[in-house]
Amino acid sequence: MSLFSSIQLAKNALLTAQLGLQVAGNNIANASTPGYIRQEIVLTPAASQKRGAVPFCAPC
Repeated sequence: MSLFSSIQLAKNALLTAQLGLQVAGNNIANASTPGYIRQEIVLTPAASQKRGAVPFCAPC
């Protein structure tokens, strides 16, 4: 794993954590609002790609 891919992986992890905190905060702020439907975050693995003959997980 190259330095760039490690930094990209860390960036994606931080963005995912930030999104999770935003959704949780939104749910807490609107918990007592009538008719509010709780939001949830659905995480899925990144699609893998192939460079040459070696498959790899893009941003891994």
